[in-house]
Order: sequence, then structure tokens, then C-alpha cells
Amino acid sequence: MTSARRITALLLIPALLPLGSAAQDSHSGKEVVSYQAEFEAWAADRINRLKAEDGWLTLAGLFWLRDGDNSFGSAADSDLLFPESAPAHIGVFTLRAGEVSLVVEPEAGVIGRDSKGGAAPVRVRHFPSLSASDPDALELGSLRFYPIERSGRFAIRLKDIDSAARVEFTGIERFSWSERWRIEGSFEAFEESRTIMVPTVIGTPAQTPWPGMVRFEVAGEEYRLAVFGDTVEDSWSIFADRTNGQQTYGGGRFLVLEDLGSGRVMLDFNKAYNPPCVFTPYATCPLPPARNRLPIRVEAGEKTSAGH
Repeated sequence: MTSARRITALLLIPALLPLGSAAQDSHSGKEVVSYQAEFEAWAADRINRLKAEDGWLTLAGLFWLRDGDNSFGSAADSDLLFPESAPAHIGVFTLRAGEVSLVVEPEAGVIGRDSKGGAAPVRVRHFPSLSASDPDALELGSLRFYPIERSGRFAIRLKDIDSAARVEFTGIERFSWSERWRIEGSFEAFEESRTIMVPTVIGTPAQTPWPGMVRFEVAGEEYRLAVFGDTVEDSWSIFADRTNGQQTYGGGRFLVLEDLGSGRVMLDFNKAYNPPCVFTPYATCPLPPARNRLPIRVEAGEKTSAGH
């Protein structure tokens, strides 16, 4: 799996796939009630995933590695400065020839888990293929950490399951859902597979699978968005609109498309959701490409909240 495809696999799809199909027409009161129940279940699942032990609210640090040795711990002389709750000297991450390895101090207490969930102390570990996927996290008290690769750069991602962001999280502000923002569109697949360079907040664009465009209408006007993923069945998009920087996040929002078959897709902007960068400064979020900047206000989906 390439670094770009991990954007889909790790950032978007796990949190927001539809929980069930909803009615395409709002004329029936029964259909409206059905959609409301489905939407509320989706929104509750969204919150649960954010608050999970491996959710985005636990992010507590992102440390970019330099070539060679990178010491880490809570001591002031550490190259990667971990929280005060961590041991003074935990170990050393070494980056060499595009591969990361780890040597842990004997008394540090770092724990690793096997495929069955069994725990064992870690002294040495190698991470030879970070371009394929992120490895399992290592544990140290409430801390979880592991190396990542993003567009050819390597870093250590740190999480804290007792983070204030997680403990104090009270929810997400959102627009009231409306049938007006559940829009059926047409998917226009390219004859040959393409990729598109998607900008990111860390300044290194990611080459991302680009299967086609989606065409849809709002108030009688036609718009198009580039969609990402390998096929229409797993397609998603990043879009900007004129609420950004005011009621919604300035870096745009994400949207998972629901495949209706026969070249039709549902764009449910009620489920437009914030990227992790709304909740933490330690994420590496993609941003909307220029072609995905809508010249309208999409008053649907998640807003940004005070303090986020």
C-alpha cells in the first residue's frame, strides 16, 4: 500500500463509511424518520471512533526523524522530547537508507504486542517497510508510539490514551441535517486510471488514486468534484466551500460517496466531516486540490468548535 493510499485506509474510510442505505427521496415521512435514525447512528459512530484508544483525539506528538540516531525520552537532552510522564531516556530510533530501527534502554519498560495481543518487553525492533503500512504501536504507560512514513519523510507518531483532548472531548458542532444536502450525482469514470497530487498540511503533496469526477447540482447549478480511491465503490473526496474559515475548518472537509450503482452516487453533505487537523496539530492531513473548491456555502455537516 503506498503512502498516498494510506490516506484512504487510515484517515478516511474507517471512520465514515455509511452505516446503511438511506432513502433517496424525502417525500415520505417514514423515509425521513428512517434517514434521521440512520444519520444519528452514523454521527454516534463518528464520535465513538474519535474517542477510541486509537482515535485521533489521542495524538500527542509528531517528531520528524533526521538521518542517523534520534534519542527520545523526557530528558531535556533528548532529540525527540516525550512528555514528563515518560522515562528520562527511553531509547534511540535510527533512520538509515530509508529504514527505521529502534533500540530501547533496558529499564525503560516499553511493551510490544504480538498478533494475539500478548505483551512482551521490547529491546530491539526493525521497521523495514513503512511505505506499505504503519506498524503496531509500542506501549509505555498511557503512551503509544510508532514510526510512520509520509511522502518520503519519516517521523515518530505519539499517542496518549489519557490525553486532555480525549478526556475533555464534548462532541462536534454541526449544521442541522437537511434532505436538501443529500444529493444524487453522476460518477464519470476515466477510461484509464489516473493519479492526482493532493496537497497536505505538511507541505508534501501525496500522489493519490483518481478514478474520476462526480457531477451534481445545487439549486439548479451544476458542480464537479474530483474523487479519490481505486474505484467508485470506495470513493471519497476533499472539498472546500465558502463556509471554510468561518463556520467550518479552513482546510476543507471530507466526504465519503455512497455508490448507488449504474454510475450514480449519493453525496450526503450532512456527513461532511472534519479532518483530524481540526482536533490535533499532530496529524498530516490532505487538503482540497484547487479543482475541489466549491463557490457556494455548503451549510451541512460538521463545523469547527471553539478550542479546536
